[in-house]
Amino acid sequence: MVTGIEKARGLGEPRTDAERVMAHHNVSREEAERWLSVYPVEKLLPERGAGAAQGMAAKTMDKGLETKVERLRTELETLRDEVYDRFRGARLSDWVLPEPGALIVNPERAKATPCKCFMYKGRDYCWSPGAIGMLKQEEE
Repeated sequence: MVTGIEKARGLGEPRTDAERVMAHHNVSREEAERWLSVYPVEKLLPERGAGAAQGMAAKTMDKGLETKVERLRTELETLRDEVYDRFRGARLSDWVLPEPGALIVNPERAKATPCKCFMYKGRDYCWSPGAIGMLKQEEE
């Protein structure tokens, strides 16, 4: 039996599978029961307890998420400033090359990381994390 305190805390009796399907998919009881007769409940619903956190757990999660977003925002702004300072005055046309070729942006990274290659229209092309643009296989 559920007491008044448990109800106030939202700790009532667990929902049946049909009630969970109804709430999750916003369908009638008949539709939910029909679906459950065809599909197992695991296919129709996420795992129990996978919902959004509530109460104090949600506040803790939100604070952690806000901190992470702020850290990423700061990192992106710093990276943007470094790129703008390094390539001040560069135009978009400076980055677009008429033939496959690459502008080496970070020589150390280009040498340290292996090129990723693929074939396109019968020709082999490669790219590197340290370069902007494509290299022909023989330029690698």
